[in-house]
Amino acid sequence: MAGQSCREGQGNTASYNIRISERPIVNKDDFGFAKDVVINFKPVLKYRREHMAVDGLEPGKLYYFAMEVQNNVYNTSVIAVAQAQANSTKNEIIAMDEDVMDFGIEDWKSFSSPNDGAVIKSVSDKDKTVLDLKYTFNAAGQWHWAGISKSIERNLPEKYKFKFYVKSAAVKMNVEFKLIDRSGSVFGYRLEKFNFNGDWQQISVDSINITYWWGGKGGKTISALDKIEIAFSAAEKGEGNIEVNKLTFIK
Repeated sequence: MAGQSCREGQGNTASYNIRISERPIVNKDDFGFAKDVVINFKPVLKYRREHMAVDGLEPGKLYYFAMEVQNNVYNTSVIAVAQAQANSTKNEIIAMDEDVMDFGIEDWKSFSSPNDGAVIKSVSDKDKTVLDLKYTFNAAGQWHWAGISKSIERNLPEKYKFKFYVKSAAVKMNVEFKLIDRSGSVFGYRLEKFNFNGDWQQISVDSINITYWWGGKGGKTISALDKIEIAFSAAEKGEGNIEVNKLTFIK
C-alpha cells in the first residue's frame, strides 16, 4: 500500500499513521474510528518500497487498512486504503487486492465559465456527507460549464482507474474528467450527453481512455499528477445542483 506523498519538495516523510478495521475505510470518519496499528520502524527515503507484518489477526479473515503520511514540515497526505487477507498460518498480511485511495470531500474548489456561476459545499445525503455543486448557467452549450477541482500530487502507474459517483435531477450534460500534470498538461476523458436519473450513478474512467488534450509539455500519457478536475457543461440555461461523492483512485 502506497501513501500519497506530502507536497513534493517540501520535506521528507517523518511518520506513518496506519489504521486497521474489519469494515471498509472510505472517509476520515472511518479512519478516525479504526484501530491504530503500532509500528516500530522509521520511514525510509521517498520512492522506496517498504513492508510490514501485522500480528494477532484472525487467519483467513479480510481486513481493511488505511494510512496517512506526515512529513517533517507537518504536511499530511490524503488517506491511502487497501484490503488484505490474513495468512492462515502466520497471522500476517499476505496479499493486497488493490491499491486504493479515496480523495474525500475536503479541499475541493469550484470553478465555472465566464459569466456563469458555481458554488461548492458539503451536505448530508442520508447517512453520508457529499460534495454539492450548485451551478448557474446563463446559456446552454459546451462553452458554459461548472466544475470542481482539487490539487493532488501523485505519481501514476502505467495502469489505473478513477471512480466517482454523481447525483442530479439535471437533464443530460457532457461530463469531463481531467488530470493535470506538473507542467500544466491537461489529459482527459469526456462523456457525451450523460443522462442523470436523480439517483447515485457511478462513473468509471480507465487510464486507457485518458488522452492528452492541451497545454504543458504534452505526451502520450500522464505520469505525475498535480490536479484533478471534474466539469459539467450546460445542456440548458438555468440553475441546479450536482452531488459528487467517493472519488477513488484504484491501481
